[in-house]
Amino acid sequence: MKTGFTIEAFNESELDEKTEKLVGICEKCGAVEVVEADERVWKVRRNCLESTRVFSKVATSEDMVVPVTRISDCIRYLVEESKSYDFRIFCLAHAGDGNLHFQILKGNMSDSEWEKQTEAFRAVAYPYVYSLGGRLSGEHGIGLKRLKYMEKYTDPVELDLMKTIKKAIDPNWILNPGKILSYPITAPQET
Repeated sequence: MKTGFTIEAFNESELDEKTEKLVGICEKCGAVEVVEADERVWKVRRNCLESTRVFSKVATSEDMVVPVTRISDCIRYLVEESKSYDFRIFCLAHAGDGNLHFQILKGNMSDSEWEKQTEAFRAVAYPYVYSLGGRLSGEHGIGLKRLKYMEKYTDPVELDLMKTIKKAIDPNWILNPGKILSYPITAPQET
């Protein structure tokens, strides 16, 4: 099995130190060979999502995050769950931080069936991800796409805390309006 890692550093000496440490860990875990990736590997990585267009011109991506210890559980469960739908699913992941990118491919489905089935999949996937201690988005944000799900699946106390912070920083709800948190039910009062 091949596994890839990305190392971030502020300078060459830090990168060398971290690389040496990672190689040691890999060897202790039984790695037969540790190879530094060249441009070919990065080209494949950058083109993973684009390559799914071979199967479908239309796709949507789910950007869920789970604790790293639950990655394999989540992938297995959601890939198995996806078999009961007419779409195809691919998973790309950042194993080091638990980000899972499920690319859902429409294929030849009608628009209405596509909407119905992706909604049904989310109704299973999101509660499952939360049950693992995960969240709807790890790095791509909530935006408009996940707003209704955020409010549905996030713990009410956690959601209230977010709204309190938002109100303190942005009492007129003018910063990135309607994203992450929906507008308050009543308009902000002038002070």
